[in-house]
Amino acid sequence: MVDLYSGLISVAFSVYILICYFIDTVLGKKGRPLTMVGYKKGSPNRKHTLSDDQNTSQPKLVFSGKVTNKSGAPIKNATLDVWHANWDGVYSVLGYNCRGVIKTNEKGEYSFETVVPGTVSLRGLLSSKRFILPRMLNFYRQAPSIQFIVSADGKTKQEQIFTNSVNSKSGAEDKTFVKLVKTKPDDISSTEYYSGTYNFVL
Repeated sequence: MVDLYSGLISVAFSVYILICYFIDTVLGKKGRPLTMVGYKKGSPNRKHTLSDDQNTSQPKLVFSGKVTNKSGAPIKNATLDVWHANWDGVYSVLGYNCRGVIKTNEKGEYSFETVVPGTVSLRGLLSSKRFILPRMLNFYRQAPSIQFIVSADGKTKQEQIFTNSVNSKSGAEDKTFVKLVKTKPDDISSTEYYSGTYNFVL
């Protein structure tokens, strides 16, 4: 019964995501505001790590950057609500894996660690860890991306950043694109990881 209930929640949430995606890709091109595919309210405050997954075989990502005003001055304590699909291309439904709220430091800098996001398919949108649908539903694909809602001083900006992870880039044309760089072990991580950087201007 619990698995069935979890599955129904997953399907309902995923239908909502598909509707948002349609509005974003079809209606958004006509000048309407972007929707927030995969967004979920109530993400926890995070110090650094967004991923709750204990699977260490998934590629690690360290993403960082700055938040500044239009004059280039850093904005401290800016809030970044961040979310993305996991390595399998699935948005968390029951928990807050690959989701979190972080703040910039006094220099306007932010940084977080997570897993490299996967290509989102229809199967991924309609699945959860307890409710997996057939691979035949993979005809819909959205390129790997990370979404942000950045807020500070009464201003808010939403940004969907597509990445060049080892998965497909399909669907990322004419979008904000950040190259992920494969990085050897260093002071940031004792294991090999991917790194990416993006600066926000409010």
